[in-house]
Amino acid sequence: MIDQSSLVIGIDGGGSHTRAFLADDKGKVLGKGVSGPSNHNRVGDQLAEISLNDSIHKAFQQANIPYQPVRSICLGMAGADRPADRSWLETWARKYQIASRIICVNDGQILISAGTPDEWGCGLISGTGSLAVGISPDGKNARSGGWGYLAGDEGSGYWMGIQALQAITKSVDDRGPGTLLLELVLNFWKLENSSQLIPYIYGPNFERSEIARLARLVQSAAEQGDSIALAIESAAGQELARMVLSVTRKLNFGSTTPCAFGGGVLTRYPALQRITLNECLKMGLELSPLSLVEEPALGAVRIALQQG
Repeated sequence: MIDQSSLVIGIDGGGSHTRAFLADDKGKVLGKGVSGPSNHNRVGDQLAEISLNDSIHKAFQQANIPYQPVRSICLGMAGADRPADRSWLETWARKYQIASRIICVNDGQILISAGTPDEWGCGLISGTGSLAVGISPDGKNARSGGWGYLAGDEGSGYWMGIQALQAITKSVDDRGPGTLLLELVLNFWKLENSSQLIPYIYGPNFERSEIARLARLVQSAAEQGDSIALAIESAAGQELARMVLSVTRKLNFGSTTPCAFGGGVLTRYPALQRITLNECLKMGLELSPLSLVEEPALGAVRIALQQG
């Protein structure tokens, strides 16, 4: 059995997926595990536990190493910097004897660690939810957004999906202009007509994450010149830029700041990246150097090594 003092785990957990990286004391990733959502505020404690445990066990299996407690684990999770969420994560980790040292940070912090040259600057996430965070060179933290699907998450996949659904219903009611989104959404959910939307989205088996997946349809419609989709895309970029600006003001950053983009929507949606960057420039803020971070869990590994 490998000495646990040589192993660390980095977790990137959110509303859609959980990624666990098992690494050695040099930061080399030995195994990766991917599972379902682990934001317990969205999916409940039981499912979040299952996803966390499953992702870790898969990482050990891929590394061909017997499961064992490790030296340290860094949990980069939505809301992990809030006391109640941190307490839940620490209780889970102690319950399953995951690691000797438990480090809980929000998902933006691991993004900054993975994607900025000196591990300070801004991290902007648009996935199922949205959040901007900042870390100053002297270690001060700030955040903007991250209020969840009921109170915020502007510019996220979920928010864009809701905007699309509202545009569709207005179009059907003749309260708004027609949009390609109607046909795209009906086809995506394999529905025959708009009257089936209500029983589908309010049905007992419907998952909110399905709404976030509509962001890709907004992108598709925007690429075809649909005015409604273009407006949603533009509004999303504006909201994300405002989050970044809020963080830079709180930390007294200058007009240029390092930034890392993360989240499944932002990293795979070039038009949204461009709009966000342009909106920041209009506000007098240049994001440079800028990186797209596909694997924020690498930042969690780095923090686990540094603080463990």
